[in-house]
Amino acid sequence: MNVSGPPLLRRFRPHSIRGRITVLITALATLLLIPTGILGSMLARQAFSTAVWLDARQEAALTAAAWRAGHFRHIITPQVAGIDLVQVVAPNRRVLAASPAARGRPPLTSF
Repeated sequence: MNVSGPPLLRRFRPHSIRGRITVLITALATLLLIPTGILGSMLARQAFSTAVWLDARQEAALTAAAWRAGHFRHIITPQVAGIDLVQVVAPNRRVLAASPAARGRPPLTSF
């Protein structure tokens, strides 16, 4: 029997048709599933990031409207689930009001 290729490859090469099909299907599944998993992970991360950003914007709009209407002075009660750190900061970077979780912290952003 004359089999070409290095001895190591000859040793692990399947001799039956069932073995060859198994190797082929495994290789195809790997080539398809790895990129699909990476793409799914990227899409899930983007969706989560977008949801968090939209929740933060909604809380900011509600807090700004309540501040302008004068509904609170120093303690802010967050109204959007999952948002705990809320501050109202003056242009001179002084914290005017904060939620209980953000009380005592410096300004959370320089924006």
